[in-house]
Parts: sequence; C-alpha cells; structure tokens
Amino acid sequence: MEIKKVNNLFICHRPYHVVVSAHIINHNIQNSNKTVKNTCVLLDVPVFNKNTSPGGQISFDELTNSSSLNKIDYIHFDHLYRLEKIFDKVLKINRSEEVRIWNIFKFKEYYKSLIRNIKKIFSNSELNSINNIYIFSDKEKPVEIIASILKEKYSSKVFLVDEGIVSYYKNKSYFKSLIKRFIVKAFRLKYISNSMAYGHSGINDYFLTFDKKDVINQKNIIQLPILDSVEYKHIFKDQYPTVGDNTALFISNALSEGNVLSIEDEKLFITKIISELIFLGYNVLIKPHPVEVKWKFIFLDKAKMVKIMKESSLPVEMLFNDNNIKILTGVTSSALLNAKRNNKVAISFIKYLNEDHPIIDIYQKNEILMPINSIELKNCVINALQ
Repeated sequence: MEIKKVNNLFICHRPYHVVVSAHIINHNIQNSNKTVKNTCVLLDVPVFNKNTSPGGQISFDELTNSSSLNKIDYIHFDHLYRLEKIFDKVLKINRSEEVRIWNIFKFKEYYKSLIRNIKKIFSNSELNSINNIYIFSDKEKPVEIIASILKEKYSSKVFLVDEGIVSYYKNKSYFKSLIKRFIVKAFRLKYISNSMAYGHSGINDYFLTFDKKDVINQKNIIQLPILDSVEYKHIFKDQYPTVGDNTALFISNALSEGNVLSIEDEKLFITKIISELIFLGYNVLIKPHPVEVKWKFIFLDKAKMVKIMKESSLPVEMLFNDNNIKILTGVTSSALLNAKRNNKVAISFIKYLNEDHPIIDIYQKNEILMPINSIELKNCVINALQ
C-alpha cells in the first residue's frame, strides 16, 4: 500500500504558536501512517520599541495606526528557538506597517501589496501542494489572507488552533461587524471575512482545542493532548531564568499600553499585588507581556522586590514544570488556563480590578482562583497548597 505524502503549513506569529505547532507535529495529529513535510510561515508582530517613553501610551487599536509606527517595532521572534528542530522549511513574511481596515483606501493598497508579496513568496517556495493549514487566529489580517489564498489554490483543509481566552469569548461587536461587512462587500476584499470575532470567519474546517468544554460556535472539534512543557524546552535557546526557591510567578498584562489603566494606576496595582505575594513569603518572578514596555517595572527591580524575566517573549508555559514555582498568578492571561490544565495552582487578580469582567465566567468554569482582597488571597494560597 502506497504511503500518502502530506504537506502541512503552520502560520505562526507568537512563540507559543511554535510550541503548539511542535506539539501537533509530535503527536502526529491527523497524519498517522503518512509521510509528512512541515513548513512554518513565521509572521512578524508589532511590539513597543525600547524608545517608547515613560508615560507614553499606545492602545492596541493604535498598534496598526500609521501615527504610532515610530513607537513600535516588527519582529519575528526567530531568535528564540531552533526552528530546524521542528520544521522542514521556514518562510518569513513581513506584514510591513499593517493598516486597519477602517482606513479603507490605505488598507486596500496594503491588502493588494500583501497579496502580491504572499503569492511571490509561495511561487518560489517549491511547495507543490499544501494539504493542511494550521492557523492560530482568523482575526489577524495577514493570517486570514495567507490561509484564504492557499486554501483556494490547493483545496487545503484549515485547522484553527485554540488561542486561549480569546477563543471562548462570544461576539459582541455587532455594529463593527455590520460596518466591516459593508466594507468587505463594497471594496471586494475577497480574502477578508465579514466577522470581527475570533473563530467566526468561516475559513476553518476544523477546530483544535485543549479543552472542548470551553469552545463555543465551532464545528469539527478535535481535542489536543495536554501540552507537557518538558517535551519542548529543547526547541528554545537557553534564555530561561534561574528560578529561586518558593517562587510566585506573576504573568503581567499590558494594562496601561491597552488603556485599561493609566500608567500611575497600573504601578499602584502591580505594587499592591507584589507586596501581598511577598508578605505571604514568596519570591516574585515577573513575566512581562511581550508587548509591554519594560521600564515600568524598573522601580520594583531597583527596590529588590522582584526578579524580572529579561526575554518576555518566551512562552511562560515552559516554566510550568519548575518545582520552585509554587503558584502562578496574573490578571487575564491564557497561561493561567494552561497552568490549571497542568495541575498548577493558578490565581487571577481580575476581581481586584473588575468584578463583572466576562473572563470571570471562563475562569470559574476552569477553577481558577479569583480572590477579591488580600485576606481571600491568603486563604486561596493556604487551601490550594494543602
């Protein structure tokens, strides 16, 4: 019997995507008894550059606004890992000063330019067929365009992979969706969907998830095996910090950058959390969000209150098996869900900020601890570690 050859394409734009891609390849999802070739498309992503001044805030909506381009860099994160250990081939694509769809005339030029660039890259890639395309977002315009072009050309199956918390939110952007639907139709944007919400583009044929119970509005759901970080540490270059005894890991969010809090309020919020963790006897390691500016943690570092991960883009999941880390904390991080799935103590401080946040329902369903004050925090820690 002839063994079928399969070409898989993984479109990655975060370090965690590379880890999950390796996980899919390692467990041979959908490809048993087949000869497989795995190609990675590595997209660059916008991050705040080192020159962003203290107090200067940029909202996430502005990350793709031309007026903010002097404050952000576009990087591929390929310095972090040994891609040759995972993929047979790697193609790097630049999104090149991405423009938002609401700026329709500039977006249309960007859209045409991106399509030309993608078609040129793949015409020179020696890929004669692509059977399966794995994507981690159908909201990222370059991802959506690449997947749509290749699906049309090769009749590929598209797998949308669980991206964490964003995968479980319901679509509430009805007004924006109506506007987008009009723009897409009026300007004939063939490779762009009408939807504003993750998972609603209709491009995917299957949905891969670590936990079926959290998934909404998806078809052909495939359960992924739980990701064991020990399996994948070898793909990263040696940039993980040495963790001290009895450590509480705080997974930070870009709260001021996203205009959730002012920089002053964010500093007060972080100081309160860190102080309470130190009071409970923990050494604190902060894992900044990849898009955060690092200067806002300097005051904690100078006060010798915390240790800060220098390479904030490394997936925090790679630290889950470090026995010195006793609890994992954060606000609205998907990593807390992954920590809980790996039987770790996961604590969210979301109720310190907002007791009506939609993420609370998701965290409750997954038994993430959510104290409302320092007394509840102490009780959570004591009960969880018993």
